Amino acid sequence: MSAQPSAAPTAEPATRTGTTALLVSVLLLVSSVLGLARDLSLAGLFGATGDTDAFLVAWTVPETVSTLLMEGAMSFLLVPVFVAELARSGSVARIVRGTLLPVLTVLALLTAVVVVAAPVLVDLLAPGIASRDLAVRCFRVAALTVLFMGLSGYLMAALRANHRFVLPAGVNVAYNVGILATMYALHQRFGVFAAALGLAVGSALMVALQVRGFLRVTSLRGLRLRLSRRLMLAAGAFVPIAAYSLGRQLQVYVERVVGSTLTPGSISYMNYASKVAQMASLLALTAAAVAFPSMARLAHDRVALRGRVEKEMRRLLLLITPAIAFMVVFAEPCIRLLFEHGAFDATDTARTATIMRVYCLGLLGQVLVSLGAYVSFGSRRGIWRPAAAAVTGLLVTTVLDVALAPVLGVVALAIGNAVGISVSALLVWVGIRRHVVELDVRGQVRLLGFACGLSAGTAGVAWLVCLAVPANALADVLVGGTVTLALFLVLTALANVPESQELVRAVRRGAARAVSRNRRGA
Repeated sequence: MSAQPSAAPTAEPATRTGTTALLVSVLLLVSSVLGLARDLSLAGLFGATGDTDAFLVAWTVPETVSTLLMEGAMSFLLVPVFVAELARSGSVARIVRGTLLPVLTVLALLTAVVVVAAPVLVDLLAPGIASRDLAVRCFRVAALTVLFMGLSGYLMAALRANHRFVLPAGVNVAYNVGILATMYALHQRFGVFAAALGLAVGSALMVALQVRGFLRVTSLRGLRLRLSRRLMLAAGAFVPIAAYSLGRQLQVYVERVVGSTLTPGSISYMNYASKVAQMASLLALTAAAVAFPSMARLAHDRVALRGRVEKEMRRLLLLITPAIAFMVVFAEPCIRLLFEHGAFDATDTARTATIMRVYCLGLLGQVLVSLGAYVSFGSRRGIWRPAAAAVTGLLVTTVLDVALAPVLGVVALAIGNAVGISVSALLVWVGIRRHVVELDVRGQVRLLGFACGLSAGTAGVAWLVCLAVPANALADVLVGGTVTLALFLVLTALANVPESQELVRAVRRGAARAVSRNRRGA
């Protein structure tokens, strides 16, 4: 079980980085679609009963583990460590020898603790649940996700540090495939417990997907259990990372608690709206994740770091603003296309679309917070700032949810989310400018204003075009999305925006190569 360590990755060209981000975004989109299919399948197979409530209590385990360990601690802690080792020796093998077994040991101990403490944890999370015994059984099976997701996060960090992003992007596809396959194969025999088994199977597939790629960039020879001083120093940053990750995750719990006091279906409306809206941020979040190793590598060169951070922020703003505009204008066709089937009627579509429009106003804050966390944790300066910002945003969300819910209903949850995450984003970037790197704030604000105005205009033109198309949700989504994005790309390229001009040139080169291949084939 060994492989020759790969050479240290070199800086990737912009076109290759863009292609990688696009491939990763496609995988994330597939994962989102499968996640939606998973949620709909759960409702279709098991309905909404005390048994499904028992499973949903257990589902909090992988939800928390994914945020705290897989995409949180493992990524923010280990990617900079791996990147530094690659710069020093050209391989992550030495770090792997000293950290893999200790990490596995800690994960195994945490898994055992969750298994043993399952009855207590279930009582804390759902003191009045009807199917308590089933909830405990599901919780104990779900505890295996601590081990598998934690290990998956470790493998993802090693691969990302080596500029291998496609396999890590596929882990959620494997996860959802595992859940769906297990549910459909075993639901008649085990009932909703099959869904809990699917959590364990899916998280194990996350690890299996990455093992081969991991062995291509490192070796498992000479693994040792002794804790290294370097790992202990890196682990010292776990507390602020954990606080940041939990601050983001607890926002969902607050929405569920407040939503449970509203009319039936409120939590579902908010869940459906957020799941669809977050698809708009996939490409922007992917670009930030792809850039993280490079930003960590430049942590000690403030001039180079400033250039890279400003470039990534420009790219992020140009990616997210047309997506937000499209989601706001075409919210109702999107929801109708995805959900308006069976018991989900036109009234449900209208309510969910209204919530989604408000929720989308916080998407810019979401991607800015994520990019800011990458910058802060990668540079190891001001690492408490994202945590403080996340907790502050959580408090703002909680106050707004509680204060506005009696008046505005479930729309208050979307307002609280959008305002809270926007406050977090502002605090994160104020901290970065003061403690990490000086930025051209005026230039970024000008670009944001230009992109927002242009995005609103192109989405409006797309809506007018769709008025001439027969009323059909699929046609509205396809035509509206194509017109919005194509117009935005062309107009920003004509306005001499470098990122758009690069993409237009890449599209032209790809089209020319395709035509050339067709001619040779003919």
